[in-house]
Amino acid sequence: MTDRIAALTVHLASDVRDDDVQGLVDAIAQFRGVLKIDPRIATTEDHMARVRVRHELRKRLFEALADD
Repeated sequence: MTDRIAALTVHLASDVRDDDVQGLVDAIAQFRGVLKIDPRIATTEDHMARVRVRHELRKRLFEALADD
């Protein structure tokens, strides 16, 4: 027996202007079974999360390079 999928989530590689992403939204809407598309506006929390991840990666990289 196979599972049933109720939703798909698409994450973009980077923030895109709302007018630039409209073509992608229109294309996804053409797929059979798509009922609704809710674009999510980027917030300061998104930016802070990216900054924290970059900081953690840099920290780990420098720790790895410092090991002799």
